[in-house]
Amino acid sequence: MSSRGTYKLLVITPSRGRPDHLEAMIHETLSSATKDTQIAVGLDTDEPRMDEYLDLARTDGVFMEIGPRKSLSGWTNHIASKFLDRGYSHFASLGDDHRPRTVGWDALLMGSVSKTCGPGFAYGDDLAMGPNLPTAVVVSTEIVRALGWFCLPCCQHYCVDNAWKDLGNGAGCLVYNPDVIIEHLHCSTGKSQVDQTYLDAGGFHTGHPDYFAYLDWQQNRAKDDIAAIRRLRA
Repeated sequence: MSSRGTYKLLVITPSRGRPDHLEAMIHETLSSATKDTQIAVGLDTDEPRMDEYLDLARTDGVFMEIGPRKSLSGWTNHIASKFLDRGYSHFASLGDDHRPRTVGWDALLMGSVSKTCGPGFAYGDDLAMGPNLPTAVVVSTEIVRALGWFCLPCCQHYCVDNAWKDLGNGAGCLVYNPDVIIEHLHCSTGKSQVDQTYLDAGGFHTGHPDYFAYLDWQQNRAKDDIAAIRRLRA
């Protein structure tokens, strides 16, 4: 445990095939954190570089969840559900290709949520999408409990950040904090090399199954999820 007391923020990060990415992400995330922050990593049992990942589990504030292969959404929701009642006030979703660059990023984003006067969402500038999309979000755990999920379950990988934005805007509890930099080193921005993990996810396009699943949710179920958050905030 950290000398800073009870942990308040749990960062959830699925990773596959790139412990080097994860090692850098862990370092940047924890070295710049000023509140009590931990990282939970979702690993598939068939991970080809498991030994390298398990070495990272020795890092203070980091632990691994290992199980049958899951998507980004599947791992994020699995971990969130498991740790929902363990005293965390907030969850964060960061990829192993995100890098917090701002000292106190965790405190600043949790503080941004508090300015909504209730449970909410907050995100910083990823130096790619900026205010347009919360690719790395911090959310109150009460919202995850009310919805029953963190990442939109009908999507495997893409459009979960679109759903966070819809939920936060719809319920009036989404804050963009441009003073917080959480850089996204995605291959589409030219900041990392295309690898098998990116290839497995496939490139996003408007014909992607996740896009159609997101549109279906947006048209048929989003209003109910927004209403659940509004009730929670009331």
